Amino acid sequence: MEQIAVVGCGGMIGEVICKNLCKDFIVKGGQRREPTALMNLNNFNYQFLDVSDWENLIAFCTDCTVVINCAGPEFIIKDRVAQAAMEVGAKYVDASNALLLSQEQIELKANGVNCIGAGFCPGITGLLLKRVINHLLDETKYVNCYIGGAEHYTKTSISDILMSGHSVIGKTDSYWSDHCVKTENINMMKKEFVPEVDVPVYKKPYLSQEIIDILEVSSVQELHWYNIAANDNIFRLAMQFYQMQLESSVEEALKKLDISLEEQPKEEWIALVIDATGVKNGKDVRCRLNLQMETSSELTGTVAAEIARQVISSNRPNGTYWAYEVLPIDFMNQYVFSNKHDFYEEKYVEIKK
Repeated sequence: MEQIAVVGCGGMIGEVICKNLCKDFIVKGGQRREPTALMNLNNFNYQFLDVSDWENLIAFCTDCTVVINCAGPEFIIKDRVAQAAMEVGAKYVDASNALLLSQEQIELKANGVNCIGAGFCPGITGLLLKRVINHLLDETKYVNCYIGGAEHYTKTSISDILMSGHSVIGKTDSYWSDHCVKTENINMMKKEFVPEVDVPVYKKPYLSQEIIDILEVSSVQELHWYNIAANDNIFRLAMQFYQMQLESSVEEALKKLDISLEEQPKEEWIALVIDATGVKNGKDVRCRLNLQMETSSELTGTVAAEIARQVISSNRPNGTYWAYEVLPIDFMNQYVFSNKHDFYEEKYVEIKK
């Protein structure tokens, strides 16, 4: 039976991954503290892991076909786990896109199979945009996308969100037009309604590298992508972070930033809405993809587990792949939600001339 290593096994995402993969594989879970919720799971073995200890990390990854990393923060771990996976000859799956921060990307691409963005965002975000462009519309002209909501944050998740504005990972205050990235300045402190969301939200333009990579090989004329939030806390932190990192390194700015976890939403929700206009069967149509969930951790963990299954069952050549290049294009159509209130739908509306 194949063995899979999961770094950060006891977090919300790590637990989902381990429970999913233990059905068919031996799972070696690693972190500093024993994950009590997983200890009685069949096919699960816990091993102490300190990611900062290279010898410990190498020993942990040894004898594993795939190494999955769902630990953070991204800016600290970067490509460390990927390097260890390459060292022992294992395939690598990362729920984040921290590999883009690596100075050794060429070596990693040449010497191993690396899958990044194996989660909800990035991950499902790219898959659904690709589905619209390559499968649901014959020609995609204009696209508006909205993602976000009101989720409980940890200091690690906030750090990762702030780091997503790093130029290698994504571009803030930007949109896509005429096959290039352009600047979009809006008042992000003004609340407004967006499609399929019942409450007014704050929104901020943003293009991730995942989305840019898809757009560069597409014929989409214009795309606007907005991160949305029910309250303005994360956007205010982003503005503070931007000012601070102008005067110091990104890492130093994150250390200095006062991240408070006191103001958490009473009810969690997260939405991903892709609203596209284009041509289908010779007719002008609007295509809308609508994903609504209470939280994103279960979907993220399931995506990472599915990516691991895909790389084990295929002989993919060495390289670095986005999740949308590995997942089945109808993944969300087949996905079974455990929360009865969560759903995913696709709608067409013909545009009358």
